[in-house]
Amino acid sequence: GTLMYSEEFFMVYIIAATILFSPANRIISNFLDRIFIPKAVYNYTMLPDMTRQIGTCVVIKDLVYMLTHTIPENFHIQRIILMVFNNTDTNFYPESSCFDELHLNTEVLKLHLSSDNDYIFCGSPHYPSGLMDQLNILQNNGIELVFALRCSSGLAGLTFLGKRQDEKPYTRRDIEIFITIFNQAGLALESALRYESLVKSKRQIERMFKKVAQAEKLAALGEMATSLAHELKNPLGIIRSSAQ
Repeated sequence: GTLMYSEEFFMVYIIAATILFSPANRIISNFLDRIFIPKAVYNYTMLPDMTRQIGTCVVIKDLVYMLTHTIPENFHIQRIILMVFNNTDTNFYPESSCFDELHLNTEVLKLHLSSDNDYIFCGSPHYPSGLMDQLNILQNNGIELVFALRCSSGLAGLTFLGKRQDEKPYTRRDIEIFITIFNQAGLALESALRYESLVKSKRQIERMFKKVAQAEKLAALGEMATSLAHELKNPLGIIRSSAQ
């Protein structure tokens, strides 16, 4: 009985120590990273500000720039390629990436990420052969990770991460940060696409209104010309009759 109580006490002690000292371990780890790995990817201090900026983006151009330029710069990644699903269209950003020339089978990637999987590690050998073929293509083009961009209706796109600038492998903490960022980015992408659709609809309505207004002006001019011709015709008829 005494041995059982001592084992239970020891387990409670371990759990309490883990809870109490976990924040301290993270602080020490981050401090050591800043000293020995100055270009470490993960940075918990900039995460809240980054997700807030992403969440407030409603213009697709601004969101694309943040995901493909700001994040690689701040998190020391060689490059990020964005694939956006917009109705039946698939667009790659930046457009100069030439990723559309790789002829990827995006349906295979979407199928794997449509479930609860948030990311794919291209270097893992534990995927089906069809998916491995696509991952080999990506890895040959410098891509290490693929993240899902989820929205309320499913997948809004995919994000392809290149290598870290320090050439080190991505860590679990890196992946945790990017899952948080790209979950927010997926919702922001959905809002940006809706906003873009509203702007296009507004422009179409304005063009239609201008056409209708122009048609009404032409119709009014036609009526005026007809009326004027009628008014001119009556005096000429009277003059002709008088002359006869």
